[in-house]
Amino acid sequence: LPNIQQLDFDAVQGRMLSSSYTPLAGDPRYEPMLARLREIFDRNQTDGRIAFEYDTEIFLGRPLYNGLSQIGYDLADE
Repeated sequence: LPNIQQLDFDAVQGRMLSSSYTPLAGDPRYEPMLARLREIFDRNQTDGRIAFEYDTEIFLGRPLYNGLSQIGYDLADE
């Protein structure tokens, strides 16, 4: 399912900083990363927002083992 979120700079920055792989404050790459994000945002924004486009994929199925793990015991017992 296609989806588009309209994000302001604070939302874009928040999404980026919530990613576990981004440098943390105090890391020498942190400030240059934020400066570059601001440059990219400013170049692509319209009325202070950017369109964040993504697709959601939904998978539907049934458990293969009817509540049992592949090794043969009930996972609810753990």
